[in-house]
Amino acid sequence: DGVIQTAKLWLKLNKEYSIGYRTVLIAGDDDMAGIVTWCSDDINSYDVEFSAENELRHSRDQQREDFVNALQMGLFTDDNGMISKEIKRKAWELFKAGNMEDVLDLEDQQRKNARYETTLFQKGVIPREDKYADDEIHLEEHLRFALSNDYREMEQKMPQWAAVFDQHIEQHRAKIRQKQQQQQMQMMQMQMAQNAQRG
Repeated sequence: DGVIQTAKLWLKLNKEYSIGYRTVLIAGDDDMAGIVTWCSDDINSYDVEFSAENELRHSRDQQREDFVNALQMGLFTDDNGMISKEIKRKAWELFKAGNMEDVLDLEDQQRKNARYETTLFQKGVIPREDKYADDEIHLEEHLRFALSNDYREMEQKMPQWAAVFDQHIEQHRAKIRQKQQQQQMQMMQMQMAQNAQRG
């Protein structure tokens, strides 16, 4: 209750005495932050809602136990009984297993880069092409956003930004198809070479 009362007091003080515009840095996920610019006129309510989660429930040991239980129940497998790359990545991260940490660090960075690109698209900024991007990881992260309410809101309010984002997704898909075709060609050439040697 004391936290809520203090927050209400700060709102009232800022409403009455703040002059001009203020800029605040808001911490976010994936080492990214957002900037909010506001003035006293933006404060139109003193209602404060405070919520907190039970940290004991989200301890590392409890997360591991929940993961193992869900795995045993088959919640992480697809129709073919396979576990996706994303689930494997989360498992390695959760259990901090061996040498895979270096690989995960690289994969995590790819995901952060992809999410950063998505953030830029939401602000109407077209990111420069990243020649080191893992197209499969970037596509997965972009599709995650494309299925969200934030994307639908962007599509309604800023359809031109959504269209550019859609084109970006198609570029990743095209690169993936190109790599797959190259791999198929290499396999065919190897097969032909083996057949020629046998002949």
